[in-house]
Formats: sequence, structure tokens, C-alpha cells
Amino acid sequence: MQRIAVIINPISGSYGQKNTKHSLIKTLRRYAQRKLLKLSIYRTHKAKQATELAAKAIQNGNDLVICCGGDGSINETALALLGTQIPLAIIPAGSGNGLARHIGIPLSARPALNIALHGVPQPMDCGVINGYHFFTTAGIGLDAEVGWLFNNLNTRGMLNYVRATMQLYFKYPPRRYSINVDGQDMEVDALMITFANASQFGNNAIISPNANISDGFLDLVIVHPFPKTKTFNLITMLFNKTIDRSPFVTTIRFKQLHIETTQPTHGHIDGEPIRLPNAFDVSVIPSCLLVQTPLHRNSIPLFPPPSIHDALHGQAIERVINSYRKNQVHLQRIFEKRMRSIRKSAILLRKTLRSK
Repeated sequence: MQRIAVIINPISGSYGQKNTKHSLIKTLRRYAQRKLLKLSIYRTHKAKQATELAAKAIQNGNDLVICCGGDGSINETALALLGTQIPLAIIPAGSGNGLARHIGIPLSARPALNIALHGVPQPMDCGVINGYHFFTTAGIGLDAEVGWLFNNLNTRGMLNYVRATMQLYFKYPPRRYSINVDGQDMEVDALMITFANASQFGNNAIISPNANISDGFLDLVIVHPFPKTKTFNLITMLFNKTIDRSPFVTTIRFKQLHIETTQPTHGHIDGEPIRLPNAFDVSVIPSCLLVQTPLHRNSIPLFPPPSIHDALHGQAIERVINSYRKNQVHLQRIFEKRMRSIRKSAILLRKTLRSK
């Protein structure tokens, strides 16, 4: 009899996802009864508990461990599965869901569960920063400081993350770093430095478009100081997968690096805050974890075809995306129009001064 363990973080994500988790549990129990599976459901109630529960699931002989939570919960669950042949499956239920988005796991619970149960396990790498393991991204600098501030807020969500970013963005100074990347020394001034195993932070904010979770490398992404007038352009590039083309961004593939700064600093691993000394190492562990992916083409769907409600929901999402794109173009046109107006005013002013 196949054994499946499900680890659920009941407080991850938004309020609406709590109802989804209850529905998910009911669906899993019905499926287990129909397929004669042994199902164990665990709920976390404190930090780091997912690692303990995943270790318990391994001891109990489970063949698959499903994590329903955000990138932090996935990190904790994956720690116990490192070096084993037990696959990790993901039901995304966090604020950003960076790893799930990178792999291509849908954010809706039903199709994600279908992949969890019928997908193909694929090996993936893991990063290590000063002894802490990460599976999506780790980093220091502005984004780490924002993560610390965001972690202390009472509520999560994209809006609060933007608020936390705005509080720090205009007053955070660039810092000097000494980095040895696979034997090559460099000195950089940076607003933030990201160590990417996967391509994005979450919410489709793609910091390293070419990152690959199974190539045996990490990506070092350095965001150099830039004029505040370039902020809109960089944010746009972050969300349309072109941030690596910016002259203010440097990306280097690596296996091992050592980094030093003038003082201990805040960092983050998969969105969770950590403290780091003024000197530390970052490295990759290749193919150390199996993760369920949507690569299997011949699996029998667990759920029926999408209902009319699902189709309408998909159309609504598409309308929002198209509206966002139109607004983005509209704002760019307004900006260009104002710049042309400023140039014309400047030319007229010069002519007036010359005539006098």
C-alpha cells in the first residue's frame, strides 16, 4: 500500500487559501479511500516544525511527501528529504510561491494536487549560505532588509510587501562587497545581491531569468546603484523576464563563492530572514532533492475537465493581465509625452534667452 504524507501550514498565504486547504484535505481523503492509500496529514503550529514532521513521515515509511504552504514551509519540508529518494510535491499556498511558479505548478489547488500525485520526480539542486539551505533564492542587501521588515508585519500579501519596500527604498544606501567567485576576485558596490537557484522571488518577480534548478549551478545577481529615474524601467524588466539585460544588473553562474563586507548583515533564505556574519560562503549541492514536476504527459487526470466557473475565472485573470499590460503601455506613453514637453519647453527657453 502506497503511503502519502501531507504537511500543511494553516496560516500561510491569504485568508481565502484557508478554505482551499480544508477542501484539499477532504479531496485527499476521498482519493485515498478510493485508491486504498495510507494518508497521513500533519499541520504545523510553529517555525521549523515542518522539518520535524517530514522526518517523521520518512520514518513512518511514506513514499511521497506533499507540502501545502509557501516557500518557507517548502524549505523546511525539503530539508528532511535531502539525500533521500522520497519526492517532495508542492501545493502552493504562500504569499509569493516562487519555487512553484518556477517549476510550472499551477496556483490552483486541484491541478497542483494532480501534479503532486501523478507528476514525475525530477532531481533539483540546493544552495547553501553560511550553513543555511535554500531552494529558491537567498540574498543580502535591500531585499533582505525588506524581508525582515515584511516578516514583522501583522499581515502578508503583495500589497504589504510593496509597502515594506517603499519604506526602505529611498533611504537604503549601497554597500561595498568583496567577492571571490569560483576563484575570481571582485569588488562591487551593490544595492542588493541575490543567490538564485530558481528564477524568481515569487509573484513572478523574476530576478534571474535563466536560472535552472537542476544544472549544478547557482546564479549570482548583483544589482548595482542606479538613478531613481530608472526605477520604473527596472521594475518593468523584473516582471517581464528581462532584468538581466539591464546595465545596472550583473549575473554570474557559479558553484562556490566567498563574500565579505564591513559588518554583520541581514539576509534571507526563501523569503525567511536570517542573520549573517561579515564573511560567509555560498555553494551549490547538485541533485540532492527529488521534486514532483508537471512533465508527465500520460498520467490519468485526478479531476474532471474545468467547469464553466473555472473557465470564467481563467478569463477574468486574463482580462486583469491584459489590463495591466495596457496600463503599463499607457503610463510609458504619458511619461514619453511629458519628456517631449519638457524638451520643447527647454528649447523655447534657450531661444528666449538668446534673443535677449
